[in-house]
Amino acid sequence: MSKTIPDGAVDAKGELLPELSKSAKKMKMVRLLNTPAPSFEGKTPGSRFWTWVAFTLARRVRAVQFRTSHISGYENIPNDRGVLFSAWHTNGLIDALAIMLPNPKYFVMGGRHDLVTRPILGWWTRKLAMQPVVRKAELLRGGCSEEEATYLNGKTLLSLSKGISRGFGCVLFPEGTSHDESHMIRFRTGPMR
Repeated sequence: MSKTIPDGAVDAKGELLPELSKSAKKMKMVRLLNTPAPSFEGKTPGSRFWTWVAFTLARRVRAVQFRTSHISGYENIPNDRGVLFSAWHTNGLIDALAIMLPNPKYFVMGGRHDLVTRPILGWWTRKLAMQPVVRKAELLRGGCSEEEATYLNGKTLLSLSKGISRGFGCVLFPEGTSHDESHMIRFRTGPMR
């Protein structure tokens, strides 16, 4: 195990490291290592039926949340090959929906490790072929060893790159965080690095 850093510790800029949720603190390595790999033989990397159900529900959520929406720039995204979308992400699914719903491609996704091990949400994310990622915040807090994190993240990146090479979309939010502040939090440069 790596050296454990408790909640309340600060980063190099003097800001608090993100506090981990209860589920993020529980690293279920056997379950994470047994996460099913995406299948790139069909139209979707995960279950075609459950992907359709999830996208239908997501469209309803978007319709309820927003009366109108306008997304520009999709004409600049190539349709003849795979693509990678990367952005800074805070709370909720709204930014992920803005990327995924108008896009003609289906996606293989990388997400926080506990999204695939939670009881109900994990079932859905595994059906959608989401691949688990161990973030630095979990690693610093002793959730797993550096070797385990490197292996799991390498396996995930290999799955994501295979999806891109087979013409699917890929979405990855490297500096994802949760907060309940009423103001903007410090912007991080992860997607640009």
